[in-house]
Amino acid sequence: EEGDPELTYELVGRAGSNVVLIKTEVVNNDRFALLLKGGLPCADGTALPGLEQKAVVPVRGDFEFQRMEAESPSFDGCQLRVTFNATPAGQQELTSLVSVEPAVKFTMEPLPSWWGSGFRLVGAFKPGALYTVTIKEGLTSESGARLRQAVSRTVQFPDRPAGVSIATSGRYLSPKGTLQIPLSAVNLKSCVVSLQPVFANNLVQLAHRDAGNQYSYGYLVDRLAGAAVVQTNHFSGKRNEETRVLVNLRELTGGEPRGVYWLETYGDPQGSDRGLLVVTDLGLAARVAEDAALVWVNSLREASPVAGVEVTLYGEDNQEIARALTDANGLVRLPRRSGDRPFL
Repeated sequence: EEGDPELTYELVGRAGSNVVLIKTEVVNNDRFALLLKGGLPCADGTALPGLEQKAVVPVRGDFEFQRMEAESPSFDGCQLRVTFNATPAGQQELTSLVSVEPAVKFTMEPLPSWWGSGFRLVGAFKPGALYTVTIKEGLTSESGARLRQAVSRTVQFPDRPAGVSIATSGRYLSPKGTLQIPLSAVNLKSCVVSLQPVFANNLVQLAHRDAGNQYSYGYLVDRLAGAAVVQTNHFSGKRNEETRVLVNLRELTGGEPRGVYWLETYGDPQGSDRGLLVVTDLGLAARVAEDAALVWVNSLREASPVAGVEVTLYGEDNQEIARALTDANGLVRLPRRSGDRPFL
């Protein structure tokens, strides 16, 4: 209305060649005025006419359900996305206004903005099963608009997509352990496992790539690793159920592996995963000063210092700066010059 303060807004982005999306604060009236000042520049280099242009925009107050979409990821929990034309209010209110039959324990989370306005149900839904989801009348949006009538939909969760995953987030394995890597698979007949050793003289470049300092057109170890050894694993799990197998690195390499490796796995008919593995029992802690680097070497399995370990300090240019052996306390001091740029 005339005399009301201006609405705050943000430009969300383009929605076509001549349309832009603008998000405003909550509008409490049934309309608002939009003012375009004269001379507004256009993308083609022209400008709007010199006169101001004004339009009255009606505000639609209805709070409306749009759709439900069921998703069954290969390894994560099944989820149901529920979207509306506006953002629902109050997580506590949502919980009391949504029901699922057959009954399933679930949690509710707001949808990320790129999925629209609404929420998702995450719980023990079963792929292939049918569920009736009811949203009761009275659910409100953040602007205070109410859902005028209850919404009830029957949805079927799809089968899980075939997939394979390296079922560990860690990279380091002690050679004193079993050296077995768990693989998870869903709806697969088999998968191929490939293991490549990374050459020691390429570790600085690998560290650059891993830190995002260098770009590679292929995978992380492209042109940095040796020939691969390959193994095929077969699965016999039930449909939509996760199956695990263990890949024994000693059997795969035919010996006692040491150093850095690149592990890849490909599923039949689809799915893949990959990652770095480091087979070592040595853990390093380093502090770099102006004149030297102090390195402390410990056994990862025993949590005790290791003496007599040769430690080499490399610069960003892959050139050796210093090399020395650890003492009885697992410590070694590596001198450096002021112009050196220690990296690895």
